[in-house]
Amino acid sequence: MKKTMNIRPTFSKSSDWIKLFYTYTGTPEIYHRYTYDLERGEDEKIVYDYIKKFSKNKKIVLIDLGIGTGRELKFLKEIKNIKKIIGIDYSKPMLDFCKNTWEHFLIPLKLIQDDFRNLKNSKKTIQNIESPKIFTLLFGTINNTTERDRLLTLKTVKKLMTKDDRLIIDFSKVPEKQIADYKHPWIKFKERKEELSFYDTKVFIELDFFWKVAKKHFGTIPQFFYDKKTRNIVITISGVGNCFFSHRYTKKEIGDLIKKVGLKIEMFKDGKEMYISIIRNNQQ
Repeated sequence: MKKTMNIRPTFSKSSDWIKLFYTYTGTPEIYHRYTYDLERGEDEKIVYDYIKKFSKNKKIVLIDLGIGTGRELKFLKEIKNIKKIIGIDYSKPMLDFCKNTWEHFLIPLKLIQDDFRNLKNSKKTIQNIESPKIFTLLFGTINNTTERDRLLTLKTVKKLMTKDDRLIIDFSKVPEKQIADYKHPWIKFKERKEELSFYDTKVFIELDFFWKVAKKHFGTIPQFFYDKKTRNIVITISGVGNCFFSHRYTKKEIGDLIKKVGLKIEMFKDGKEMYISIIRNNQQ
């Protein structure tokens, strides 16, 4: 059996992550369990309630940036006034899974492979849609990119938003810290006494199904790295390389990010595991 890496993974440029998103193919079991078994009920309800209220007296189109396998379609299908969903993702394998899984979805669904930083493949489609529209970056999509790419993504979305549109983003929290001192059969930490967030510790234990499948598929156990200074998480697999990246946010950081791109937070909800931001573009 291969040994797990003992070096901290790094990326030479932001495009390395984008290349990873385009090329990585998970197993059907990983995609299926990610779609159906990973629940974020309380935070999803905040998003659901807002979209339902926003669309109460009007038909809307929802532009789902980072639709992946289509997890959010489980609750979006219950909202009557969504007339169409445009699902956009880097990953063709995930879009293929989404297409097959939701083949008989009642709401018209158009899937497009695209780069969030410029949306060159979907820009015309979005521009031809009448407002009001809701853009979403859910389930940590904005977390899984570098700081530079977050700015590029938000600036691109801003250009496509009118004053009647909204953008919903959930940002993973930086919660209270605790010392992770426990044994787990699948997750290997850089140090036994490394300081980790309670939420991240909890989530990666919940993702036990992923680690087992990954070990079976790759023949080795993923290794988890957390940098408390940058609040970045990296997961790497020996012989394969980096397979996951995610960032954790403070409230101030979110406010600074939104202000920097010239957008405005209309509503901010402190969820159980996420900060949910409802954002508008007052400059259109």
